[in-house]
Amino acid sequence: MSSMLKLETEDGVLVDVGVEVIQCSHTIRLMLEDLGCGEEIDENEVIVIPLPRVCSAILHKIIAWAKHHDDDPPPLEDIYGNHVPPELDEWDAEFLNLDEQTLLDLAMAAIFLDIPDLLKTIAQVMLNIMEARSPEHILQLLNSVNGL
Repeated sequence: MSSMLKLETEDGVLVDVGVEVIQCSHTIRLMLEDLGCGEEIDENEVIVIPLPRVCSAILHKIIAWAKHHDDDPPPLEDIYGNHVPPELDEWDAEFLNLDEQTLLDLAMAAIFLDIPDLLKTIAQVMLNIMEARSPEHILQLLNSVNGL
C-alpha cells in the first residue's frame, strides 16, 4: 500500500492522496523533505499539508492529471537542458477543455505547487485559445487574475 497524505485546500477540504501521485509537485516534495519524510510515511502517521492557494476543485483536477501522467517517460531536453514539452495529446486537450478562468486558476495552482509539466501543458492550451482572442479580451482576462 502506498503512503498517503492529507492536503488541506484553501476552502478547508482535506483530500487524501498517495505520495507517489503528488510527487510531480516540487513544492510538496520539499515540504515532505522539510518534515523529514520521503515517499515512505508510517501508515499510522497523519501528515496534513496546507495548500492555501489551491481550492479543492482545482486540486482534484491536478490529482487526476498527475494520475494520468504518472507513468510518462521523462521529458525530452533541448541542447540547453530545458525540458521540451510533448505535443498536446488528445487526453490533455479534452481534460483541459475548460473555461478560461478555470484554466487560469489551474495554472496559478501549478505555479504554486511547482508542477512544470502541467504548467507547460496549460500554456499550450492557453496559447491556442489566446490566438483567437482580441488584445482587449486578453487584457481583461489577465486583469481578472489576482495580483495583476
